[in-house]
Amino acid sequence: MLKRGVITFVFDDGYERVYRNALPLLNKHRMPAVFAITINAPKLARGKQFRSLRPWQQWLPIKQQGHEIASHTVSHSDLTKVSQDQLHHELHQSAALLKATTLVYPGGAFNDTVVKAATKYFTAARTIIKGFESIPPRDPLRLKVMKNYSRHSFSVWPANLRALWAWLANSWLIETYHMIDDNDQEMIHTVKTADFSRHLAFVSRLPINVKTIRDCLGQ
Repeated sequence: MLKRGVITFVFDDGYERVYRNALPLLNKHRMPAVFAITINAPKLARGKQFRSLRPWQQWLPIKQQGHEIASHTVSHSDLTKVSQDQLHHELHQSAALLKATTLVYPGGAFNDTVVKAATKYFTAARTIIKGFESIPPRDPLRLKVMKNYSRHSFSVWPANLRALWAWLANSWLIETYHMIDDNDQEMIHTVKTADFSRHLAFVSRLPINVKTIRDCLGQ
């Protein structure tokens, strides 16, 4: 059956448990994903050991497996509240080190000034504005996300239904995750590994394209 529609999996922050739990499942199903990596954000790594961030350099080799490394900036600062100098530093340095063409706005925070600066370094950026995206997108620097999943908002069958709708409507579904783990159910942005695996199994049976943001834009 001819494939139609697109689904993109995006993982924010670069947690070690995402590398250990989500990446093997994606590779098992031969599904590329986008990993938004922060260069240096110690505040994100505080707390329990399994919430630690994997060093950014150790994410780069997965590009060879078809995955995309996106920028989540240098320090995960709110880009709408920093100076112009810091704004360009956050964008330029992370783009250069990661060789990224996609930006994921930390906390979803952006405005026209941030978007204007981002266009100098990136060809696409993901927001947390809710909705399906068109193919091709009308505004690549303001990509919408259908769901920013947490332990409260993720349920396998509704997630499967959204993927089914993306196929039926021939639209682009971007899903965002933070932590994938069965043992950490205190962190609000944790989705259970077993549930994520079931979702991937369903998507693998759909005649839908699974692509990175870079691939969707033909880069």
